[in-house]
Amino acid sequence: MSDEVKILEDKEVRSTSARIITAVIEGLVILMAVVLVLIIRSYWLETAVVISGSMKPTLQVGSRVIVDHRDVLHGTWKRDDIVVFNDPPNWPPDTYIKRIIAVPGDVIQIVTE
Repeated sequence: MSDEVKILEDKEVRSTSARIITAVIEGLVILMAVVLVLIIRSYWLETAVVISGSMKPTLQVGSRVIVDHRDVLHGTWKRDDIVVFNDPPNWPPDTYIKRIIAVPGDVIQIVTE
């Protein structure tokens, strides 16, 4: 009878240690996923929300866009590209989503009525 009790105790110990190992592995996987998401959001992709109607009809108020932060894209913008930038000095603090209307060498004229 003591051999049967010992076998049951061994199974319980293995079962408990297996549960602990599984919990640790699951925790590490979740932690790695969170770290990966934070890295991607900080250095590669971000979401932004359109807050004004200045981009209609292309983007509607409340639309969400994914912003690509990779440095390889900087300086390669073309006319009609959509860009996202933080507020310049003396502007209300916000993230702006605008369309490029001119590139170096173009002349623009602002007409007010």
